[in-house]
Amino acid sequence: MTKKEKIYVAALGVLFLIMILLEMSQPRPINWEHTYHKNDKIPYGNFLLYSLLKEDSYPNAVQDLEESYFEEEYQGKAFLNDESQHLLFIGDDYYPNEQDLQILFEYISGGGTAFLVSNRFPVEILDTLGFNVNADYFFEPEEEDETMTDLPEATVAFNFTNNSLRKEEGYLFRRNSVTFYIKPQDDKNQFEILAQNKEGKASFVTMPFGEGRFFIHCNPLIFTNYYMLTEDGSNYISAALSYLPAGTILWDQYQQSIQMEPTTPIRFVLQQLPLRWAWYLSLCLLAFWIIFQSKRRQRKIPIVAPPVNTSLEFVDTIGKLYYQQKKHHELARMKIRYFREMLQKKYFVKKGDNQEEVINKLEKQSQIDKVELKKMVEFVEVVELKEPVSEQELLILEKYTSKLANA
Repeated sequence: MTKKEKIYVAALGVLFLIMILLEMSQPRPINWEHTYHKNDKIPYGNFLLYSLLKEDSYPNAVQDLEESYFEEEYQGKAFLNDESQHLLFIGDDYYPNEQDLQILFEYISGGGTAFLVSNRFPVEILDTLGFNVNADYFFEPEEEDETMTDLPEATVAFNFTNNSLRKEEGYLFRRNSVTFYIKPQDDKNQFEILAQNKEGKASFVTMPFGEGRFFIHCNPLIFTNYYMLTEDGSNYISAALSYLPAGTILWDQYQQSIQMEPTTPIRFVLQQLPLRWAWYLSLCLLAFWIIFQSKRRQRKIPIVAPPVNTSLEFVDTIGKLYYQQKKHHELARMKIRYFREMLQKKYFVKKGDNQEEVINKLEKQSQIDKVELKKMVEFVEVVELKEPVSEQELLILEKYTSKLANA
């Protein structure tokens, strides 16, 4: 790791630490998620109700139901085969599968009891029991909170039809927590109303089914920690559950979990806000690391200049050396050698061609007079064999060769 990379890593580490400290210093926000989980202490969890049911002073025992009805029956567990067992479900949605519904109907028709608290049910339950759950956002409020001016903070009163459970002013709930009501289907009116608002819209009903009985309650938020801490809420919950006969309450956690819990293996991390942000930040840092590390890692390749062709400079230097030392014959032979190579490359004159053939080829390509060409060729042949060569002859040789080279 280079020094620059170490600086980046250190800076990211400091930034990560600062974000953790800032997150820890912030007040923890209230989680308003509707979980209805028995271990959740958030406003819309069921920790208080579950703890109350588990107390020895409560007449009914509580047993957790963490698998589907079909699995419980297939494994031979004592489930829904005893009239002293009463199914209790609390959640926004109650949607058991087809097999579980069949087992549930068989159990209730055989004399069992089911207490279902939910706003949404499968069509098989709705049509079989003859009711619908509708939303009504316009309950007439009993009173307004003096510190609140917006309509959703108004309260709505519900009361039981049983005189022994009735309360003169009713049980008050925030209107945004009780926006559903139960009504019979057009051609059916099989249920008995147990609790309703002053407009007669039912929130709690019961209907017989075979030898058993269903208790249906909408607005499950009433049964959460939020209202367990209020006098009206706790009294209402206690009165509603008093309709259950003595026996064992089967707390249906399975149908809650398949609706609420994430299926990812890191569900605990995602459920905790600080851990969730730490997880997201780690993924971002990993992505940045992959992006920057994916670049090609190699030392800089130095630019190497191509070798300089110094042949001409060398020839010029050698020529000057020969000229200064008066070695005219050596310089003449080199000049003639260059002259013959030029004839071969430029005029295609072969080494074995006789003088007449050479002159004819040069005449056709160079546009120089034939008499002058003959004079040039003969002079080159004479100088090539002569030794020594005078300076005047060397100059004439240079003149002739240059003229042919530039023709």
